[in-house]
Amino acid sequence: MNGYKEAQKITLFGSAANIFLAAIKIAAGILGKSEALVADGIHSFSDLLSDAVVVVGIRISDKPADISHPLGHGKFEALSTIITSLILAAAGVVIVYHAIASIVTGHNSKLLPTNVTLLVAFISIVVKEWLFRVTKSLGERINSGSLIANAWHHRSDAASSLVVLIGISASYFGIWFADPIAAIIVGILIIYESYEIAKDAVRELVDAQMMNESEISRIRSEISDIAGVFSVNSIITRKYGPDYIVDLSVAVAPMSIELSTKLSAKISKLIKSNFNHVRLVNVYFDASCSINDVHNSKQERLSKLLIDKSRKFDKIMGLHNYSFVTGNEGAVAAIDIEVPGDITTAESHEIGKKFKDDIMKSSTDIVDLVVHIDPYNPEKELQNILWRKDG
Repeated sequence: MNGYKEAQKITLFGSAANIFLAAIKIAAGILGKSEALVADGIHSFSDLLSDAVVVVGIRISDKPADISHPLGHGKFEALSTIITSLILAAAGVVIVYHAIASIVTGHNSKLLPTNVTLLVAFISIVVKEWLFRVTKSLGERINSGSLIANAWHHRSDAASSLVVLIGISASYFGIWFADPIAAIIVGILIIYESYEIAKDAVRELVDAQMMNESEISRIRSEISDIAGVFSVNSIITRKYGPDYIVDLSVAVAPMSIELSTKLSAKISKLIKSNFNHVRLVNVYFDASCSINDVHNSKQERLSKLLIDKSRKFDKIMGLHNYSFVTGNEGAVAAIDIEVPGDITTAESHEIGKKFKDDIMKSSTDIVDLVVHIDPYNPEKELQNILWRKDG
């Protein structure tokens, strides 16, 4: 079962529950002399409109791309999320308004609801809280903003039923004003939740940056580690329904179309495999940079790696003549390693091979490492010393 069918199923189930709860609340409220429960029943009917908006929004957003909507219909879900949040906000305003009116008029002080109203309010709390948890869990799993918004609408109904339960219970002890005060608090919370729900949907509609700073930094770090990438100039993330679209501007050396195609596919695959719900990755190459534009952090990372790895080899006495150059397929590094003069040529080459293998396994900044062997001579003056055991 795909995400749309699951979302439709839970939403339709919620609609059936709303019809049932609204009917018994209004009936019990009228028969049990509880205006609060009648108002709560009317509030439940507002959930039906929310359910309808969610079903329509998800149904449209699930449609495939076409000529008029080449990137798909995901934005319609954001629109339905905003509409749902407005309905939620309106419900909160109505609750606050009626609660204030109740305090001003003192009308609730004359009411003494019957026990059936307590039972109905309790049933409503249990059912709506369960719907909230199930709907929110599914919404987070399929990354559906409108479904999560509808879940919070269930929570608002459960909260208003709790207010009714508290108010009815308090009325038995003569504390008639407990109901409207609690209603005002809950109404304000509902309005705040509607703002939180609408915030991301509005950002999606205006194509704001949708991934957080931590995710952006992670993308930049992982792409920078790919051989052939000098630097990441810009990262733009957009959201279409449950999916993300990532636009990248990457600085590279001038290369053939074949190599750039392979590099683009590698970057796209890396992002999709490491980030959920990324549907499309657009890679734009800036090939105007030269070797002088190579990001210094790569050279710094590699030089530190060379030093750290060489310290683990007892017979590597020093490093010098380190260079970092660029070819069509990525960066190539070269280094001279110093070994004791009393070991055999075969031993020297074995050390060089192990050192190179260790570096190549530990770094994705380079496509090749050229290692030259020099006999260690502490009296000899060397240029471009990277590290030496004698300091």
